[in-house]
Amino acid sequence: MPKTISRRRIFKWTASCLAGVSVAAIQGCKGSSGSLFSFMSGEESDLFDAIPTKRYGAKWLTGGTASLQSSSYPKPFLELAANSLCELTPKLTEGPCYSTSPVRQDISGGQDGIPVRLYFQVVDIDCQPLSNVDVDIWHCDANGVYSGDGMRSEEFCSGGNEEYVKHKWFRGIQPTNEQGTVYFETCFPGWYPGRAVHIHMTVTKNGRSYTTQVSFDDALVKSITTQAPLYSERGTPDTSNDSDRIFPDGDDKTHEMETMQLDDGSIVAWKTLVVSV
Repeated sequence: MPKTISRRRIFKWTASCLAGVSVAAIQGCKGSSGSLFSFMSGEESDLFDAIPTKRYGAKWLTGGTASLQSSSYPKPFLELAANSLCELTPKLTEGPCYSTSPVRQDISGGQDGIPVRLYFQVVDIDCQPLSNVDVDIWHCDANGVYSGDGMRSEEFCSGGNEEYVKHKWFRGIQPTNEQGTVYFETCFPGWYPGRAVHIHMTVTKNGRSYTTQVSFDDALVKSITTQAPLYSERGTPDTSNDSDRIFPDGDDKTHEMETMQLDDGSIVAWKTLVVSV
């Protein structure tokens, strides 16, 4: 039986392989099944000089997705070895704030916040990419409030605010491409009592769905909620990833996204989702 490969171990191995290596030499850094690191196609395809570290500066870009520039930025996803056994992403509750989402790439609805370029790669248990499956994501705004109608707990999610109920801010659906990847533009979520900062998502194929949630590194959340305009006004969350009642306990960090703060103060975040649909 092939040994299970965890995302965190792959990043650790790849970081040691790429550290100090020039872009030209990266193509020679391979495992037995080929390159472990590849990038989405697009106008720009810049490579990381190294795997991002968990260090965040005090400069944070504001103004929402409208402030994103078309300059070069990394577009990452992991290409897992074809003969490896992938570890299923834990199924997590849909929560009470689900509402139908529009099909769109920019899910911000013009709202303010730190802009985030968000990537997901969807693969099956054999690490094969799942193309043409719908990825539906939703999260709260910088103030910890959800928008949308028909939520199971409208008072809790939107505070009964009619303006929030009639909009679909921070909700969207995108189909995966041939590599199983999707791309969204959004703003960094805020927090509300009892939960760590998180994003909800459901992957759907032929009427079958797989629902989970992802989180952000606590150090990133602390940097933003203590230093970034708009977010620092509310202070730091009352719940960390470890103390969150929804996410797994202990050292299980399978729900955390990989993140990179860019020079302009925006964020690139990404995660491979292993699902069964």
